[in-house]
Amino acid sequence: AYARAGKAMGLDVAKLEAAKAAKEAAKEAAKERQAAAKEAAEERKAAAQAQAKRELDERQRLAAMRQRELLQEAAARQQQQRQRQQERATEAHTAGGGAASGGGAAGECGMAGSVA
Repeated sequence: AYARAGKAMGLDVAKLEAAKAAKEAAKEAAKERQAAAKEAAEERKAAAQAQAKRELDERQRLAAMRQRELLQEAAARQQQQRQRQQERATEAHTAGGGAASGGGAAGECGMAGSVA
């Protein structure tokens, strides 16, 4: 009877140890899952940050391109403005000079006419 009782207790102890081992294994598996989930979350965060940086870099590149275009357009407008001012100045000078020489020619003709 004692032998049977000892055997039964031995089985109970073995069952308890197996249950304890299973519980420890479950704890370890839960820790591993938690660590894997944390690592995956960190990877997703890093990927999202990298994507945000790429998007920011692209926006900055486009903004810099647009700024260069605007500066080029402004420079072209200034150049056109200077060119138009130069053309007006040249036209005014030519028109003024032509009137003066025309007046001189008329005066000469008038003198020639009075001499004749």
